[in-house]
This record gives sequence, C-alpha cells and structure tokens, in this order.
Amino acid sequence: MIIDMIKTIKNKFKSFLASFFAGSIILSLMSLCQKIIAGYKIIPRGFIVPIIYGGITASIVWYFYKKQATKSEQNLQESEERFRSLYESMEEGVCLHEVIYDENEKAVDYKIIDINPRYEDISGIKRTNAVDTLASEVYNSDKPPYLDKYSKVAETGDPIDFETYYPPMDKY
Repeated sequence: MIIDMIKTIKNKFKSFLASFFAGSIILSLMSLCQKIIAGYKIIPRGFIVPIIYGGITASIVWYFYKKQATKSEQNLQESEERFRSLYESMEEGVCLHEVIYDENEKAVDYKIIDINPRYEDISGIKRTNAVDTLASEVYNSDKPPYLDKYSKVAETGDPIDFETYYPPMDKY
C-alpha cells in the first residue's frame, strides 16, 4: 500500500517535471523568438547543464541578449559622437545655460547645464564646480552675469554675439 503510494507520487512528480521542463523550454523559445524579432542579438553564454531525474532528461542553457541598434539609432549615435568630439576640442569656450524664471515669468537666474574644456581654460571655472549649479552661485554674485542677454536669447530664440569684460574674474 505505502509502496504503491510512493510509486504514484513518483510518477506524478515525473509527470510534473516533464510538463515543467517542456513548458519552460517552450516559454524560453518563445521569449528567444520574440527577442530576435524585436531586433535583439542573441549571445549564448555559460554552459549546458544536463538534468536527469527518473528517466526525464532536460538541459538548461543560459543566454543573454542585447538590442541591436537600428540604422537610425546608429546614425544618431555617430552624430552625437561627432558633436561631442567637436564640442570638446573646439577653440571657443562654450557654456550651456537653462534660464530660471520666477512665478511672474521674470528671469532670475540660470543654471549651467554643461561647459566644454576650453571654457574651463578661459574662465578658470572647473566643470565639476559648474554643471547643474546656478550661475549666481558659480560666479558668487546676487545677479548672474549677462542674465539679460541670455534670457533674451531663451525667449526669442534669436542668437546674439557680444564681447565683454567681467571685472570680478578679470576676464574678457
């Protein structure tokens, strides 16, 4: 009686394992197919682990996948790399700003978004001290320098050229 119960449990367990492994393999293959269709590159890694239990044989394979860039994504990445190279090697100092407005839509400050290496050389301001910082803090002033000019560009979208001397830094 007990031996029959054990055999029944063993058979049900074998049946469960067979279903489990078959289901796992089907789901894995479906997932793999979906990734291939979505443009992912499949990279097999690891090793095959054979699993043998009571006459049931299965194996597990690990794999990784990464999204292959589409042509437009590749073009965008190449364009960004060219822009970054130009931005970091140009002779002119560049400082990107985001104008900050108060509740009355009056420009009150600007945040420094990024600076290129030449701007660091010209101004003496280190990138690590400037990026994501308000200009009033970077330049240690109540009114950030050239706020009127920068806010006009931000509001109109029209570029302006100007040369200036900033006395607190003794820089042109």
